[in-house]
Amino acid sequence: MRMLALLALLGCGPSKSVAPPPQPQPQPTVVHDGPAFLGLRFDPGTTHVVQVVEGSPAAAAGIKVDDEIASLDGVTMESSQEIVKTVAAAKPGSRIAIELTRAGAPLTLTVKLVERPPDDRLIKQTLVGRPAPAFAATALDGSAGVALADLRGQVVLVDFWATWCGPCTTQYAHLNHWHQQYASKGLHIVALSDEEPSLVRDYAAAEQLAYPIAIDPEDRIRAAYLVPGMPTTVVIDKTGVVRYVSVGVTAPAEIEAAFAPLLK
Repeated sequence: MRMLALLALLGCGPSKSVAPPPQPQPQPTVVHDGPAFLGLRFDPGTTHVVQVVEGSPAAAAGIKVDDEIASLDGVTMESSQEIVKTVAAAKPGSRIAIELTRAGAPLTLTVKLVERPPDDRLIKQTLVGRPAPAFAATALDGSAGVALADLRGQVVLVDFWATWCGPCTTQYAHLNHWHQQYASKGLHIVALSDEEPSLVRDYAAAEQLAYPIAIDPEDRIRAAYLVPGMPTTVVIDKTGVVRYVSVGVTAPAEIEAAFAPLLK
């Protein structure tokens, strides 16, 4: 899968399985044995920073979007994969000297790594209460693209799903119902898949999915939202702020309770 490198998840990219139950939040001053966490996302195969995770070690050190990582502890980094491998081999609590270029000027920053938070905790603490990452996607029905900026003033429910995702099927009927009941009241559903449009189109027709579906072909939106597995549901209020996130199958009543009050 054509994924953006995501140090926030540390590994080969977001997993297609539901995240494990949350573990106790580690104290940042304690050295742990789990994978280290930096909190950067890059353009594919490059060292160009496209996202700095809120509250991450990278953010605390002052790394910014559009920085170019040159080396870690004096070792030249040629790609995001090399950065992922280097950070993954480090111990939480250790410090790494990061040499980078910012607007063409060299800069060295020291980052103290921490243990990576559980995936579902990471996505919630990064998104909830903050402006939703902007996105634009291609509508499955061939109409004009779906851009989050154009949906300002509506409550947006983003559903990350896939045709191969068994647990996702438990949400179809509820999404259909919500679309029918709440669309006229200001709810806009965007179901995002990274699969081939023809495959998704045939599947949606067979399953009678009536709500809007869009394509995220390179998983750029999924990566920006730090989605660890599917289904994942994100609720964005009328002002563009994330108000709710759930990872995995969630009681429909809980999701409805998250978005319904925002429609008033």
